[in-house]
Amino acid sequence: MLKVEGVSKSYGSGLWGGPRSQVLNNITFTLEQGEWAALIGESGCGKSTLARLILGLEERDGGKITCSGLAVANKPRHRKALYRLLQPVFQNSAGCLNPRMRIKECLLEPLRNFESIGAGAEQKEAEKLLAMVELPPHILRHYPHELSGGQQRRVCIARALSIKPRFLIMDEALAGIDATITGSILMLLKALQRDVGCGCLFITHDLGMALYMAPKILVMRGGQIVETVPIARSAGDFVHPYSKQLFRSSTLSCLKK
Repeated sequence: MLKVEGVSKSYGSGLWGGPRSQVLNNITFTLEQGEWAALIGESGCGKSTLARLILGLEERDGGKITCSGLAVANKPRHRKALYRLLQPVFQNSAGCLNPRMRIKECLLEPLRNFESIGAGAEQKEAEKLLAMVELPPHILRHYPHELSGGQQRRVCIARALSIKPRFLIMDEALAGIDATITGSILMLLKALQRDVGCGCLFITHDLGMALYMAPKILVMRGGQIVETVPIARSAGDFVHPYSKQLFRSSTLSCLKK
């Protein structure tokens, strides 16, 4: 279970003091094991800040975050245990892959950190991970810059799933790539959703994409959750005016479950 209780976060205004800017205010929600939920909101509403707090990359001002009973804290010595349970997939996939490492090494790095895997099994495991995200085995010999943006995203997804985490935190993981490639990765994620069994907080600014990916939708505006829909199928399931506005501006609102 991923549990976020009354979480708040603010930032100072610089070296000269002054009032702090409130970015998150009393965020509360729960994800059960295997549950997928989408967090939707416009840029600057606090979605990525919340992702960093869940991943222990920043310290929250107040509230509590736990994953499978483990309290999340912004302390490096706690992160290995946390990242065994939580794995991120970020928007900047190229920046998340070491440019000096071949794809095989990038994929195997989490396994080497968390699992005991013999050298003889590494090639087979790497090929298995690529197959899971529908990439051919020859990709293993390449460097990240030799891959397309869509291929890099698939590698990052495979890498995150390699250690079988309890939850994925996908922060705008499909933003900035071609619409056709986005569609194919969305279909891949739906297949993984059925087959892998981990839960996911799918963060996006596109309500159509959120409806396609997750039954539970959390709508954020100005650092607050303004609406939660446990089972969302269409725009008609939302009552908040801001939620309806997001659906009208969605680029993927034609997608169906």
